[in-house]
Amino acid sequence: MKDAGCAGGRTDKDSAGNGTGKNAEYQEALKQQEETVGQMENEKPGGGWGKMADRTVPAVNHCGVVYGAAAYRQGMQDGIRCALEVMKAA
Repeated sequence: MKDAGCAGGRTDKDSAGNGTGKNAEYQEALKQQEETVGQMENEKPGGGWGKMADRTVPAVNHCGVVYGAAAYRQGMQDGIRCALEVMKAA
């Protein structure tokens, strides 16, 4: 798996954690996901796949949750900003 990022893509925003580019929790989750997926890809079928899956699936799920939370926060900020712009224009 090439570096697709959680949930299939990445966004980069500012250092306050808006988006995922500088979000430390997301970066750590992504690092863990990439490590476990890479280890599983290098494992021979039938070898330690059961144990690898026990580590990889939770890492991928956690990364998706952190990505989703960052996307939700960004969406809320964008929605509020858009509503304020509409109110100012009215």
